[in-house]
Amino acid sequence: MMKKNLTLILAAVAIIAAAVSCQKEDTTILDGEFDISVGASFADTKALAEVGNNLTATFATTEKIYVYNTTTSAMLTGYLQPDANAASATLKGTLTGTISTGNSLKLIYLKDAIDYNGQDGTLAGLAGGFDYATATVTVSSVSSGSVTTSAASFAPQQSITKFTFPVSVNSLTISEPNGLVQSVATDGTETKGDITVTLATPSTTVYVALRNNSAAKQTYIFDVTDNAGKTYQGNKSANLLAARNYATSIDNLHEYVDMGFGVKFATCNLGASSPTEIGDYYAWGETEPYYEAGYATESPCEHWKLGKTGYNWTSYKFNSSGNETPVFTKYDGFFELEMSDDAVRVNPDWGGNWAIPNSQDLETLCLDAISTISYVENYNGSGMNGHLFTSKVSGYEGNSVFFPFTGNRWSVWCYYDASFYWSARTGWPGDNDTKIKAYTMRNSGEKMTVSLLDRFCGFAIRPVISPNRK
Repeated sequence: MMKKNLTLILAAVAIIAAAVSCQKEDTTILDGEFDISVGASFADTKALAEVGNNLTATFATTEKIYVYNTTTSAMLTGYLQPDANAASATLKGTLTGTISTGNSLKLIYLKDAIDYNGQDGTLAGLAGGFDYATATVTVSSVSSGSVTTSAASFAPQQSITKFTFPVSVNSLTISEPNGLVQSVATDGTETKGDITVTLATPSTTVYVALRNNSAAKQTYIFDVTDNAGKTYQGNKSANLLAARNYATSIDNLHEYVDMGFGVKFATCNLGASSPTEIGDYYAWGETEPYYEAGYATESPCEHWKLGKTGYNWTSYKFNSSGNETPVFTKYDGFFELEMSDDAVRVNPDWGGNWAIPNSQDLETLCLDAISTISYVENYNGSGMNGHLFTSKVSGYEGNSVFFPFTGNRWSVWCYYDASFYWSARTGWPGDNDTKIKAYTMRNSGEKMTVSLLDRFCGFAIRPVISPNRK
């Protein structure tokens, strides 16, 4: 009997011991305070290196590293700090929260928060204010209020780019379709949108830190205001990877004027290099002129591209009949011009947000409430006549855009009886399907009027940035 009781007592002691042992080996600290130590280094430099200007990734003992538990989706209270001013350091601190062995932690290295809108466009400004990098570690042990993890290898989260512009930049706004990261909070939360950089001293060179959004190629749009207050837009397609240094020229800037009703008009025609040049003539929906480069106004023209005999139905791309009775392979009816057939959008020197104007864009420009329209001879001493549109919209008064008198092309001839500009719209439903809305200006100085013209005619195009053409 005693032996049996002794056996029961020993068994009970073993159970209690096991329970105590399990309690001591409990791998979770619930809502507790604990010390943490992480060995850390940088996987990359800070992306930019120029002679005499090295921007390298180094820790500073005054900086803070925040910790997000990705396993539990919770931010831990407190922060870590490096023990040395060096590229490799031990990060130490006291944190509060819930943590377990095997948890994945995201270490967020930044100066309390990053605001990419706070950039000043200089190399020194980047070196001093944009040290955003992250690392992922795994909790290896938790015991007695102390936590250890795997080593941390920090990777910078932005690329750094040296942009060169053909004008002296006062301010610059950069956008891309998915939205750039504007700011990062201490818990890693990102706010997306456009980034605006304002320079204290205007310069043709602008250094910008861009938070990488995608490994895919993106088109970045650049809205520029120069030191004279003129506005421009250009674009660049690139694959910008984090922790990389890039140098690129934005050489397709085009000046525009905002007339105050949501549409920005380029200051010159497609194919022109100044507001007083005619530019090129296009059939509707065609993305190139019919004539060889340099022969826009030759009359009669003898320099045609292969397959073109003049501005006629035989030359027209979407006519399958091959004669003067068109049979359309596309746009047979009431249509808006597709971007793939938009001479502005597919032009590599324009592209981006630029497009042929919608009929609504041109009709609104002509409204008495929107613009004062003046016929001007010898505009700015150029010898070119045309129409000057000056905004009446509050806040945009005085903004003006000049449409030169271009004439037009028909058959092999260049005529100057009237000036025409294409819109992106065919006629009205029920109208003659062979004709397209064009906007006519006579040399006599009459206001711009709407006409329906054969789509093979060679007319000018004024590029716009419009919410009606995306």
